[in-house]
Amino acid sequence: MSQADFWVPLNAHTASRSEPLWYWLPGWSFTATIFEPLLAALPGRHLGLDYRAFYQCLTQSGQTPTFNDAVTLLRQTASADALWVGWSLGGALAHATLSHDRLSHDIQSQAAADITSRIQPRALCTLATGSRFLRQSDTSQQGMDEATFSAFRNGFERFPAKTLKRFLALCCQGAEQPRACIAALSSQQLTEQHAPLLATSLDWLTQYQLDDRQLNNQHADILRLAWYGQHDALHPAGLTSSAALSTIPSCGSSHALLLEQATIPLLQRALLELINASAGKQP
Repeated sequence: MSQADFWVPLNAHTASRSEPLWYWLPGWSFTATIFEPLLAALPGRHLGLDYRAFYQCLTQSGQTPTFNDAVTLLRQTASADALWVGWSLGGALAHATLSHDRLSHDIQSQAAADITSRIQPRALCTLATGSRFLRQSDTSQQGMDEATFSAFRNGFERFPAKTLKRFLALCCQGAEQPRACIAALSSQQLTEQHAPLLATSLDWLTQYQLDDRQLNNQHADILRLAWYGQHDALHPAGLTSSAALSTIPSCGSSHALLLEQATIPLLQRALLELINASAGKQP
């Protein structure tokens, strides 16, 4: 499987060998071009995950792919040395791709461990990605409660276009300029024409639980940057930044913090710091 099948170039710049490779993984229902305002100021070669081509690869067997299936395919096609940036679901996929301990037994084989050992990431940045998507208990403030998610899932099955619009509003709730945020997001959102892909990847949100300790066990020196919006309506939490990056404050207001005009330059600066901090890890 060639990475060209679902890793699409996000910039026309021809990077030199000394410049970093970036993987950009978008959130549920969105295209990777949503990252273009961010990556414009970042050197290197930028590849974005195209969920449409990715889904086609995953369904060649005729089976409905799970979150673990998606992670397995990403792991098989990823280059050894790269910086990973994932937003929401994309952050969960990136985090899980770089570790394997928390995944199901069907991919906890020696072959899977060998692949993970081959991947030596320079750094990982997650944006609005929680350690789990669903709330674990009635007393927890982290994640979406199961009743709300179930209603959203049922709504998507019956009225996909309306539910996709509702998701735009959820993503931008808490933003300083929610209308502008919604307009920016809507131009990057897949339509109901991709309903099978969207329904399958929506279920992926319920199928993972991430743990920074497991990631550190696999890549002890990986640099992690985890950002959350202060008023994110989806309430993600649970992932942390590396101690070396703890002085970089998380900024943003909404789940779509990556498109907030006040946040973009701050996040670009943080990602540049991530490049500099990880430069010593290059072979």
